Amino acid sequence: MPLGGCGEFGRNLTVYEAEGKLLCVDCGGQIPDDEAPGVDLFIPDFAWLAARAGDVVGWILTHAHEDHIAALPHALAVAPAPVYARPLTLALLRESVDQSQLRPFVPGTTRQLGPFSVEALEVAHSIPDACAVVIGAAGRRIVHTGDLKLDQAVTRPTDLGRLRALGDEGVDLLVADSTNATRPGRSGSETDVARALVAELERARGRIAFTFFSSSIQRIGTVFDACARVGRKVCVEGRGLREMIAAALTVGALRPAADLLVDADTAATLPPSRVALLLTGSQGEPRAALGRVASGEHPYLSLGRGDTLVLSSRPVPGNERAVARVVDRILALGVRVLDAPALHASGHAAQDELRELMDLVRPRTLLPIHGARRQLFAHADLAEAAGVPSFVLVDGDVLELDERGARLLDERVPAGRVSLEGTQMGDVDGETLRARRRLAWEGVAFVADVGGRMRVTTMGVAAENVLPALIAAAEAAAEAARKDPGSVDVATAVRRAVARAFLAARGKKPRVIALV
Repeated sequence: MPLGGCGEFGRNLTVYEAEGKLLCVDCGGQIPDDEAPGVDLFIPDFAWLAARAGDVVGWILTHAHEDHIAALPHALAVAPAPVYARPLTLALLRESVDQSQLRPFVPGTTRQLGPFSVEALEVAHSIPDACAVVIGAAGRRIVHTGDLKLDQAVTRPTDLGRLRALGDEGVDLLVADSTNATRPGRSGSETDVARALVAELERARGRIAFTFFSSSIQRIGTVFDACARVGRKVCVEGRGLREMIAAALTVGALRPAADLLVDADTAATLPPSRVALLLTGSQGEPRAALGRVASGEHPYLSLGRGDTLVLSSRPVPGNERAVARVVDRILALGVRVLDAPALHASGHAAQDELRELMDLVRPRTLLPIHGARRQLFAHADLAEAAGVPSFVLVDGDVLELDERGARLLDERVPAGRVSLEGTQMGDVDGETLRARRRLAWEGVAFVADVGGRMRVTTMGVAAENVLPALIAAAEAAAEAARKDPGSVDVATAVRRAVARAFLAARGKKPRVIALV
């Protein structure tokens, strides 16, 4: 039962049920797009899990990306159970989750959680300590991949031998990552990316900045080693990067040279050729480190003519415009921007790898997860070509698996998304977001009786140099409507009159709020 991650990117959460008990795999958040202004994060709706909290036997986390772990503290508040994860994931959770709930999940070992046997299987991804999960229950076997690629050139590659052995033993259902199901070929190797990053670092003469996902530990390690070799200090800017690096240091996934790292204040005083910057903001986030540098708002760091910016991550679908805006601002500063294919390698299996995965596992049925409908159906098409039956589900659908095979049930479980904003959860609904979008598009005008005179003030309506004439016309219209409201109440008459005044002057009316 997917409660998130099927039919969309993010909020990954899949629930398995056997003998009345529930096993939950992953529990992620979803970064809001332009349609949800002001929302910090969306997480799955846990109402159904809360009603069955006593049936949850465990939470399995496949890796430490936010779209797989960010919602876990909120889930544990309503459905507490032991959490099983690998070292880097555990390190990142220790600040937000009671440590007594955390358990190690070691590849090659099997645990019994209620009716479920669960085995961790090493997989390669864009973050260390990723794993797939082999689930056994009621005589059935499921392989849940999490996010993976089949890159064999990394330090800890995907365990193809174990996947092949599972295929020999028999797999009833392969629940597999569909993120790159529309991409032909293979996802590329981190080893090739490392060579390209080092080449650009050695070529750069001025200041050089890198931006990538905070979880790109192998790339961070590559930059650390190369900078130590060529005599550059490294400045890390952005909370996400700092937290990820701190966790990686804790588990030994990063080992920078002594005195390599400097703070932003120190970096600003170093000659450009003696410093490298690692900046958050690879997805165009305006308040991240790169966005602030691009807009000139960072208190210490800047980029300019003779400097280089290396983009070493692809935009997540939906973030392309935000990334383009930041890159345009950086280019306007005279910075050389590098965004070559050699500088990227996705952490998700592309089409040839997905075919290879099915050849290894030889499942009776495929369930594509982690993607919008386009990716899910593309993955299903690959399965059909390989002779593997598949089901495309959306959040809340229920797939039943027994000795007869898999089938989609008519019943559904409640599934949706809940907003996180500031300190509050779930207090922003669709109507609130529609109102925010309207305010962003139209601006707002307030009209009130101040000392016996109608006064109008605006936000986001027009430039300051044209406002006086607009406001004067609107105030005159409001005064006339107050004196003669006609067949409606005074507040309605005033609001309509002000809206008409703006419409007549600009051809567009703002949202008008009348306080009379």
